[in-house]
Amino acid sequence: RDALGVVDRRTLFRTVDAVLTRDPSSVVSVVSQLYTLGHDPSRLYDDLLEHFHSLIVAKVSEDETAFVDVPEHEVSVIQKQSRLRSKEDLMRFFAILLETEEAVRRSKYTQMVVEIALVRMANLEPVIQIDEVLEKLEALQSRLKIDNEMPALDRGGKSRSLITVQEPTGITESHRTLPRGRETVLSERPG
Repeated sequence: RDALGVVDRRTLFRTVDAVLTRDPSSVVSVVSQLYTLGHDPSRLYDDLLEHFHSLIVAKVSEDETAFVDVPEHEVSVIQKQSRLRSKEDLMRFFAILLETEEAVRRSKYTQMVVEIALVRMANLEPVIQIDEVLEKLEALQSRLKIDNEMPALDRGGKSRSLITVQEPTGITESHRTLPRGRETVLSERPG
């Protein structure tokens, strides 16, 4: 396989693992090794496109017959890799590869184009689902409600109270010591 410039499947899996685990340094290292060994960057690109397609199929389908020409031992690796990132992340990776296709086909710097596309993919922050964000906000809101109902404690574990001083002008000044310092809140009170 090496004589033909074809990428070993284990090396392809290592490259994809580096992308999925957000390790751009390993991406550069593995890809550099491939080029040093004479692997064809266009062939690597084609293999990556097929592999990310398989990851998306694994993510959206539990039907193992969807992997027509994939050996059984590779199906389990693909399924494992597909669980490392969300469907949306895998779709973004595939889109980046598609965006890169013309440059891979036309550029005399194919190696650099493929390498930079992979580094770009490895640096992408994971997509956070809106449901997940709302869930975290609701949990935070619940915690804040509980914290607001409990009396504040100073560093010695003693209860602190909010001190309110009524000024003759009808403006109330409240002081509350917080862990990071002192907060002053001015508010008007009907007097």
